[in-house]
Amino acid sequence: MEKWKVIKYKGRTLKVSDHGNVINMDYHKTGKERIATTSINNCGYVQTLNGLVHRLVAQAFLGPIPKNYTVNHIDGNKLNNHVSNLEIVTRSRNLLHAFEIGLKSGKVISESNKGISRNKGIPKSEEHRKKMKESQKLRWIIKFRKELFPDWNENEWRKNHGNNQ
Repeated sequence: MEKWKVIKYKGRTLKVSDHGNVINMDYHKTGKERIATTSINNCGYVQTLNGLVHRLVAQAFLGPIPKNYTVNHIDGNKLNNHVSNLEIVTRSRNLLHAFEIGLKSGKVISESNKGISRNKGIPKSEEHRKKMKESQKLRWIIKFRKELFPDWNENEWRKNHGNNQ
């Protein structure tokens, strides 16, 4: 059975279902309810005039989405907006998930991440490396190794490699 929750989103009152359906509770400020018209945007997500449906469902049933977090489709299907298929994760975890399930292959590099080394997450250019402090490099290495290898032991690694790497 479909469950519904009422949320406030960008000044509008919406009724959102756990299946990904959206109803505008105050259509054109008339006080009437109307099923929100949906379309698929150029990235393949279902959207309404009120926003992306998967984000509305997550906000209604999983809670507020913290800053710098995103909503992940567990099965990789952007059209499956059921609450059981959604989770709130960091952007980097969402990207790792896309590689794990084969949505991304790593062969195509977008303009936004051309300068990032895929193995460590450290900017590639020598100019950036010089600017980056050693402690910043260490934080990047630790962050990405923890995400890529959940069983990785930071203390053991520090013993073997020292604090300089």
